[in-house]
Amino acid sequence: MLIVRKHQSGVGLLEVLISLVVIAVGLIGLATLQTASLKEVQATRYQQQANELLSDLVQRVLSQPAAAKNGYFDYDLLNGGVLPVVAAPGATVQSKAEYDRYQWYQRLTGTLPNPRFKILTQSVSGVSGKFVQINMTWDAALKGVGAANCDGANSSYICQNLSLWVP
Repeated sequence: MLIVRKHQSGVGLLEVLISLVVIAVGLIGLATLQTASLKEVQATRYQQQANELLSDLVQRVLSQPAAAKNGYFDYDLLNGGVLPVVAAPGATVQSKAEYDRYQWYQRLTGTLPNPRFKILTQSVSGVSGKFVQINMTWDAALKGVGAANCDGANSSYICQNLSLWVP
């Protein structure tokens, strides 16, 4: 009996094309994963820098309790605007506080994207100390627009709130 073998032509090429498609899908998935990972790393970096900036502001406020109690650190930039330039500290407690706030603001704008903040001093009845409320927000998703408040309506913004007791 004579056996005739038929050669299959083109099967190798088909296998190569299928493997290329599988590899391409894998590489696209890897690129997507890498992009998401880089965004998370950047968000974590911003969060760490924001924590450092808040710590710096707390130290500045606590180093000048008289200025803090009188509300000299108070300012509201949540609705936009720019803090006035303070070139050098003056001799008064108020001018030193304004200079410290301006120096902190310069670090803030150089570190976080589209930052906004509000510092508000509040009295407590029957107590000699005061609360200093600090609200800070920045554009974590890099959308390029500012948030007026931290009400949770805009999820692309990260908000941090801090209450500080100044005795």
